[in-house]
Amino acid sequence: MSTTMQTVYLTEISPINYRGTMGTLTGFANSVGFVFASAIGLPQVFGQYHLWQWTYVIEMIPTIVLILAMGFLLHESPVFLLKNAKEKEAIKCLEWYYPKPLAAKRLAELVKETNSATEDGPTTMKQLLVAKAPRKALILCLLLNATVSFSGIMAVSFFGTFLLQGIGFSETGAAAANCLASFSGIFGNVVGSFMIDKVGRRKLLIGGMLSLSILNSLLMILVFYFKLTHDVRSGYAFLLIFMLFLFVFSLGVGPMAWFIATELSDANYRPWIQSFSTSCQYLTCFLSPLIFFPCYQLIDSDAVSSICFLVSSQMNAAKDRHKLSCPYKQRHKLSYEIIMRV
Repeated sequence: MSTTMQTVYLTEISPINYRGTMGTLTGFANSVGFVFASAIGLPQVFGQYHLWQWTYVIEMIPTIVLILAMGFLLHESPVFLLKNAKEKEAIKCLEWYYPKPLAAKRLAELVKETNSATEDGPTTMKQLLVAKAPRKALILCLLLNATVSFSGIMAVSFFGTFLLQGIGFSETGAAAANCLASFSGIFGNVVGSFMIDKVGRRKLLIGGMLSLSILNSLLMILVFYFKLTHDVRSGYAFLLIFMLFLFVFSLGVGPMAWFIATELSDANYRPWIQSFSTSCQYLTCFLSPLIFFPCYQLIDSDAVSSICFLVSSQMNAAKDRHKLSCPYKQRHKLSYEIIMRV
């Protein structure tokens, strides 16, 4: 629910000329959170048997701050207020985010949009599928979010430490390298926030997908090369491409999948299309391990680990989740032994 509402809310309060930047900043916030989570999970910090519980305590801090901010600082969406005939409250909301002259101008734009939506009556699923423009937007957003799930980002995000171990890094070195590599995602978000309104969404999406395909192929080549030669130097090349992958993904494809639906739809269809888009990404993340787990029983485990990184990274993420579900049985085993057991 939160991932759906954040992009709808930001779109409805943001000026049009800053909307792309605001959308990429959502990805920036996610990247910062991921780096911070990787850092506190390092063996040198809280990634130890007797300290890991403190990570949950630390995670409560930003959650509490957000709850307080939402309760006392943030206003309701102006679009929602206008739909419910609360124009005075809507202008107060806009004046919180805009100077008064710009707030009045933005209010006029939103009134025009919401009046058009109100005239069309309540939105139904049938209208969403029959109307040409929202139907095309829905199909594009569904395809984009499904593609993101199979792009390899889940393996890099949730299984990066074990991928680096598999290419020759020690367990401690892999954890540190994974944390440092995550900074490339933040850098990609920052660069993307400047490029998105200059280069355009379409070019960033197509270029990003093609680049991710090439980088995935290079990662696969290095994995098979290491399996054949056990050349430790290939691990550093893998780490470099690993960082490029995070940079390219964060540059456009990743953040855009979250907010593009809100730009392609009007106030009438925006919550629907955004909800379906987000649900599609979560659903494909769930389905991918169900598709590829049977392959694990048919092919050599090393080969499957490599193939799944290229085709569907969720299988690896699911194996990691299974490992974490039985920590007391596995706590005295090495990571490699745990993976082989799974």
